Amino acid sequence: MEKQNRLAKSLSNVQTDMLGYTTTKGRLAAGGLTAHKQIFLDSEQALTIAKGLSEISTAGRDTMKTDKQAAIGEAEALLASTREVPWGFALSPDELEAVYQEAGVDHSSIVSPIEAYFQQKIDKSGDLAQTFTDLESQIKEGIDQQLEADQELAREFREWKNLT
Repeated sequence: MEKQNRLAKSLSNVQTDMLGYTTTKGRLAAGGLTAHKQIFLDSEQALTIAKGLSEISTAGRDTMKTDKQAAIGEAEALLASTREVPWGFALSPDELEAVYQEAGVDHSSIVSPIEAYFQQKIDKSGDLAQTFTDLESQIKEGIDQQLEADQELAREFREWKNLT
């Protein structure tokens, strides 16, 4: 449930931030959109979306990590049950486990495939999360460079940030 809440919260944050962007855009557009206002709005929209994608993909990766641990726990419990001798059987737990192992039922056939499956998904989602985090950083750096080069634009950005 907590993982669902984190994903939902991340999505809600993006929606809230986009609503704020839309409100700011409406306020700025009321007096006409200058080139500087358009740069500001484009940068705000890009940052909002990149930040949201970064948060959502990170939350998704973390959810997968939690799911992996739960699935491994269930698989290990299933494997442990191969040592439970049913009532009436003459085999010891070690003998029963050996029979299962002869049939290919062991850690490598029950737990390892689950670990590998989830790890592949976690790695891919981690790469995706990193890509969005990098994109967000690149957007911020580009904006900062633009603001360093244009002091008037930087002053206007500070003024317009107060609207958000």
